[in-house]
Amino acid sequence: EQEEVPSVSVPLPFTSVPLVGEHRLIYTDTERTPQYFGPIKGDTTQYFFDNNSERDNENDEEESKNLFQNRLTLFNPNILQIALTAERKVMDEDRIKVLFKKFEVKALGIKAAEKELKQSGVWKMVFVGEIDIDGENDNGNGHGKKTLLRIMRTPNLYILAKDL
Repeated sequence: EQEEVPSVSVPLPFTSVPLVGEHRLIYTDTERTPQYFGPIKGDTTQYFFDNNSERDNENDEEESKNLFQNRLTLFNPNILQIALTAERKVMDEDRIKVLFKKFEVKALGIKAAEKELKQSGVWKMVFVGEIDIDGENDNGNGHGKKTLLRIMRTPNLYILAKDL
């Protein structure tokens, strides 16, 4: 008899999951919410660079694998985008050290401001795994919609998702 594998979650080794592309913020418990610029609500994402991704300067190949941006986009990326660029370094299977490199503002697609940063912090991964968001088991019929879900403490709680 074949055992049915639950579709609720597939836990993954927290810090070994390759992170690429854009992950959207779906929840945070911080009072300084990264979703607002004054009274205007925007879209908050984490964008992970890889060797073929957009970036302003040519970093060495190894460093570019570890760079990401926390982005607040208002209206659309061509109107206003605020970004924190950071580097991540794996400490162990549950924690990463985040070194913030710069803060920048782009208006109408043009860099309007930039400031170098030297802050750092440790983020603890609470959960990283694939979930089936429509509740159906993908047992060969192709109907299961998978999402990579990441839950972390910075120390605030952040939940991010990327459709797979």
